[in-house]
Amino acid sequence: QALRRRSPLLFYAVSTVLMWWLAMGPAPDDAPMQAFVRPYTWLTVLPGFSGLRAPSRFAMLACLSLSIAAALAVRRVAAKRSASIAGLGGIVVLGLLLDGWTVPIPLAAPAGRFVLPDVKDSAVLEIPADDSLVNTSAMYRAIRHGRPLINGYSGHTPPHYRILQSALRREDPTVLEFFARDRPLIIVINGRSDVHGTMQRFVRSLPDVQEHGGSSAGSIFVIPARPRERLGATGQRIEPAGVRTDAGEHAVIDLGRPRIVRAIGFPLRWHYEEMAVRLDVTISDDGVTWSPAWEGWTAALALAGALEDQKSAPIRIPLPDINTRYVRIHPAPNWMVREVSVYAPRDPIGHGR
Repeated sequence: QALRRRSPLLFYAVSTVLMWWLAMGPAPDDAPMQAFVRPYTWLTVLPGFSGLRAPSRFAMLACLSLSIAAALAVRRVAAKRSASIAGLGGIVVLGLLLDGWTVPIPLAAPAGRFVLPDVKDSAVLEIPADDSLVNTSAMYRAIRHGRPLINGYSGHTPPHYRILQSALRREDPTVLEFFARDRPLIIVINGRSDVHGTMQRFVRSLPDVQEHGGSSAGSIFVIPARPRERLGATGQRIEPAGVRTDAGEHAVIDLGRPRIVRAIGFPLRWHYEEMAVRLDVTISDDGVTWSPAWEGWTAALALAGALEDQKSAPIRIPLPDINTRYVRIHPAPNWMVREVSVYAPRDPIGHGR
């Protein structure tokens, strides 16, 4: 009968249940059978719905439907005009008051202020970058100082920012030198989050760093602008004769014959924390005697790759156009061994050698 009358109460009651059900989101990739109890999975077939970031927001529509259904139910009961209606009305009003009553919200301490050093064209980084309070305070202070800010806060953390956070925890100096390329970098270290002074010691260890005292927001340092490393363009990928692991730690690439190598590359994707803080590359003509070709930190390489392509984050390890048959990378986890590539220089007419 309610269906025949097109009852609004029935519509909003069913809508409430359906919206709550959709708020459960899609079935996990490793449990496709859950699609039968999670209808949002079927909704993703429609254009646009597969890109929604937070299916749980359907709960907002459920609350809206529930509110309307409750109002319609109260109106229907109130129309009967019996002695119990007054009591019911009082209960409804009391429920509304309790539901909407607010209590004082404790306030966080105001963001500290500072006067930045007068360093032309400088960018600002406040650390630790994985502290949401530090990030939001840094964004607030950026309104005042107006300088380019590396910190950020959002519902989405891009891959390069995760690399920045992890590299700072690993005390990789190239993560700071990367942001100091071509322009000075002002670093503010939050004292509340650096009780033991670990970050201050790390930053002080950087070459040519300048200390500019403290402030209510933290200690202030300046890294002078670093020159940008100029890298030669890579040519064609050299197809290796074989790639093997040596003692479970090295990836040994056999090029089949001596070739000129300009770079080694591999897609990092989400593996940054599985990669060593430092890598070294050695070369050999016979696979027995090895000579060093490159050694260094990995954060700057990872940041450059993630900013170039967030999905694959291609890493390029530059080599000085060496002529070799064997190339060895240490340490090399299994995922790196499967995807490592070797690149030749680009010749004058644009073809790899």
